[in-house]
Amino acid sequence: MLGGIPYYLNLCDPEFTLRENIMDLVLTMGAPLSDEPNNLLQAELRDVTRYATILRSVADGCTDSGTIISRVRELKDSSALAPYVQKLAELRLIRIVRSLDATERERDRRYYLDDPFLAFWYRFYLPNVSPLAAGHWDEVWRHKIDPYMEDHMGGMFEWICRDYARRYINEVLPTAAQEVGQIWAASFDVDVVGRLLNGAAFAGECKWWSRPVGLNVLEHLRETVAHASYERDAAERYYLLFSRSGFTPELKRKARRDPNVRLIGPAELLGPPPAR
Repeated sequence: MLGGIPYYLNLCDPEFTLRENIMDLVLTMGAPLSDEPNNLLQAELRDVTRYATILRSVADGCTDSGTIISRVRELKDSSALAPYVQKLAELRLIRIVRSLDATERERDRRYYLDDPFLAFWYRFYLPNVSPLAAGHWDEVWRHKIDPYMEDHMGGMFEWICRDYARRYINEVLPTAAQEVGQIWAASFDVDVVGRLLNGAAFAGECKWWSRPVGLNVLEHLRETVAHASYERDAAERYYLLFSRSGFTPELKRKARRDPNVRLIGPAELLGPPPAR
């Protein structure tokens, strides 16, 4: 929710619930982080309004240049958008992502907010600034934030899983990753893919579900990867399933029998980092 910014984390009270911390830090009048994104933009940029509109568009799910341009009337085409996006990327406010199976000439890019707190603020605080200013903090939480937190965390969970693969995949696979990313096309979207230093490939699905992940998710992942061009000729391929709520007994049996299937749950994601 707050990313890894020490200042933000130091403001959190570990004895408070998530709701209580968000209320105290973001939603209530005078909360220390209530205007943090605006302060950041004003300190770093000119023409803050245009940059803020781009950030809000991305937060609203506009992940390609065409949909962003439709929200920013002053920008007529992708060449006009490019310098703004590049500046936001330099500030680590936006991630520019290319499908790992795309060629260098392909222009298919996706844009995501590169800061978890920014993503939360633009999705939940800014659209509700008027009722929050009127003091309706509990009602905003109850009607506009709490019912949508599961969906919001689904996207964040994919981010966490890719970061785990970059840093710690050697805890569950033979060696560290050489590259980690995503692949997509009109008919498929794979949350996590990559190549290990030994040349093996891996692909993974991330499920922020309240129920255990089953064998059908593994089968769907295998079918999807079979139609993708990324690392098609790899001598070995691993399949990773990331789950918030564990795995069905059937899938666990499959993973015990198949050395190329790995199941990664909260214990692995939240475990202590390996000694260096």
